[in-house]
Amino acid sequence: MKTAKLKWTDVESSNVQSVAYHETSKTLCVRFHNGGLYTYDHVGQQVYVELVHADSVGKYLNHAVKGIFPYTKWSNEKDLLADLAKRK
Repeated sequence: MKTAKLKWTDVESSNVQSVAYHETSKTLCVRFHNGGLYTYDHVGQQVYVELVHADSVGKYLNHAVKGIFPYTKWSNEKDLLADLAKRK
């Protein structure tokens, strides 16, 4: 089975470690310092760009992503990548 590839971008945040964007499926991926790994579906690329460049990544995530886009919590990146590979 083919797996997806993500380019993680480290961000300056007390909560968020890094973010990635899967263009094919419009999926925002977020890795937290506490080990949490989440994907948010149906996210436009502009939201990802604004998140990466936000003065406060955590505030932007809370305001523009959480509670707006459906999410999935992942136990590991391998399963996340396998799921993304199946999306179109």
